[in-house]
Order: sequence, then structure tokens, then C-alpha cells
Amino acid sequence: MPTFSIDILDVLIILGVGQGLLLLLLIGSRFQQKKLAPYYLAALLFVLSWLQLEFLAIRGVVNIPFPWFYGTRLGAWLSVGPLLFLYQRALIYPNEPFDWRRIRHFIPFVLFFIIFPLGFAWKLHPHAVSYGILIYLTYPQLEYDIWYYIYLILFPLQFIHLLYYLWASRRQLKEFTQTQESQYTERERNTVLWLSRLMLGFYILTLFALAFLVLSPWLGFYIRELDFLYVIPMVILTYLISYRSFRHLSLFQHIETPKPTPIGKKNGKKYEKSALTPEKALQLKERVKEHMQSEKPFLNNELTLRGLAQELAIPPYQLSQLLNEHFKKNFFDFINGYRVEEVIVFMAREQDRKVSLLEAAFACGFNNKTSFIRYFKKLTGQTPSQYFKAGKQHI
Repeated sequence: MPTFSIDILDVLIILGVGQGLLLLLLIGSRFQQKKLAPYYLAALLFVLSWLQLEFLAIRGVVNIPFPWFYGTRLGAWLSVGPLLFLYQRALIYPNEPFDWRRIRHFIPFVLFFIIFPLGFAWKLHPHAVSYGILIYLTYPQLEYDIWYYIYLILFPLQFIHLLYYLWASRRQLKEFTQTQESQYTERERNTVLWLSRLMLGFYILTLFALAFLVLSPWLGFYIRELDFLYVIPMVILTYLISYRSFRHLSLFQHIETPKPTPIGKKNGKKYEKSALTPEKALQLKERVKEHMQSEKPFLNNELTLRGLAQELAIPPYQLSQLLNEHFKKNFFDFINGYRVEEVIVFMAREQDRKVSLLEAAFACGFNNKTSFIRYFKKLTGQTPSQYFKAGKQHI
């Protein structure tokens, strides 16, 4: 019969497992499609939930009479880094077909999560189930064979493995933003921001885990409460993923990667081969200003540089050059500048109706509160509430 012993921290972990499983159901019901990103995220959540459930079992919240289950801690973390890396890649390169060679990323995971535990878990000493790698500090008198020393070494190596994939993911995202940032929408920019924050969360989790591994030997004995040093951050990360996902379901969606635009020689001057002469640029500048004022394309919160270039019937790289050299702005600063001005006009026009600032922001092309406040303050030097509280009606 299962035995139960629950405290407040156990309750938090149980709720974390529940959040992860609930989001798994959401992903499964919402994304019946061929895109890979949702399934990588689902697998990542499953692993986090599994790790928390395994910890609950070790804590004695429930007794699971199956040694293999306890042995899975040997390799579960080896899947987190590859899943995070592939989830990110599937979001930013959605048209890239699945490559079976990527299975190699999971060879260590299969070896130490399935093959090794099945062959070794039955040999686990009962104290090893309860104390994990710290059995050596708590019961130094026991006789250990080679399997126990593999167990000892593998646990910290899992987090070093995760740090490597976090570094690779950061480099992959940086390469993408450097080449494509000016051509995707605000929603897609938010997705890139989400990926950056997700990696930061895993960096923090890994640092807590490494702190646990350093503190325990330093103390010279095992304190069960030290386990929470990395388990609670894992629970919090699960909560944050769930919270952000429930609030922003579009974060599961991929980025429509635009085709690269010519920018001259790789090591040469940008726009070196551009056909945009100074005379043509001045004419085009006036045309762009007239188009922005008459057609107000910035009201479309999905507007991209490529989309605006199509409206103007010019190549995207020429529009990018024009914005950079003659407006002295990148695409986002240029478009959001118009949106801020439109918000000010909108609020003055609708002052009798007492609309909210957020309603005005959405009506004028912004699609989230954070971007609205950031660009408004960048242009006016004040937050929207400060600006309108002062009774200003123009920039």
C-alpha cells in the first residue's frame, strides 16, 4: 500500500506537476498539426513533471515499488537541453524539415534514462533511492561498486550537459536575430523575447542545481532540505511556462522566417551594391512619409518590413536602407513611432469616451502592453500614464 506524508513544499510540487500536465493537455488539444515546436515543448514539460514526480516519490509522498522509476534520475536531465534547443529551432525555422540525424542529441538520454537504469536500478541500495548521489556522505561505510561511482559522476555531468545546450541555444537565437530581426512582426519579436527568458530560467535552475552539488560535499553531510534548492526553482519554472503559455497562446506558434535580403558582400559595406541613389532615396523618403500618413499601415499589428515594402512596391532591402540611412531608425522604431503619435491623437479624439490607454494602444497597432510602454517612453521620455496625467496632447 502507498504511504503518504505531505508538507507545504510537497503541495507546491504537486501543483507544479498538475500545471505541467494541464498544459500538456492544452498543447495536445490545440495543436493537431505537423509543426514540431509544440511537441518539443510538450516533451520538455513532460520531463519536468516526471522529475518533480520522481522527487515526490523519493520524499516518501508516495511509495512506488519499482526501482527503475527511481533510477531514471540518472539521465532525465540529459533530455532537457536537446529539447530546449530543438524547440527553439522549430520556432524560428518552422519550414525546416525534421532531420532524423537529430536523434543523436538524445543518445545520452536513452542510454542513461532507459538502458542504464533497467540494468542497474535493481541493484540500487535502498539508501541510494532515498539519498541519491549523497549516499556517499551519509553512509560512507557501505561497499560501493563501479555502478555507484558512475551514479556519482553522472548527476553533475547532466547539468554541465544542460549548460552546453543552453549556450548552443543562445548562439542559435543570436544568429537568427542578427539576420532576421528587421523583418518579423511584433508578435514574432515577442516570441524571440520569450525564448530568451525561457533560456534565462533554465540558466538560473542549473545554477541552483550546481549550488546544491557544491554545498552538500562542503557541509560534509546530507540535509534533505537542500534538495529544494533546485527542485523549487524547477517548480517555479514550470509555473512560469504554464502562466505565460495560458496568457499568450501565440507563443506556441512559429515565426514565419522571411527570405534573406541582399546586403552586399559579407565583409564589405552594407548596401554596397544597392541601386538606391541619393536622388532616388529622397523621392522614396517623401513617398514613404506620404504613405504612412495617408494609408496608416502601422495600424496593422502584424506589419513587417517585407509587407510594407510590398505596399510601396520596392525591394525590402531598399526600404531597410532608406530607414537606416535617411530616417536614422530601424524598422521597429520607425513603425512604433507612428503608433505612439497615433495613440496621442486617438486619446485626444476620444477623451469624452474615456477609453483606456491599453485600448488606445491596441487600436493604434500595438499588440501588447510592454511594447507600448517601452516605445512610448522612448519617444516622449515619460510613461503613457505620466504623459496623459500631465495633460499633454502632443509630442
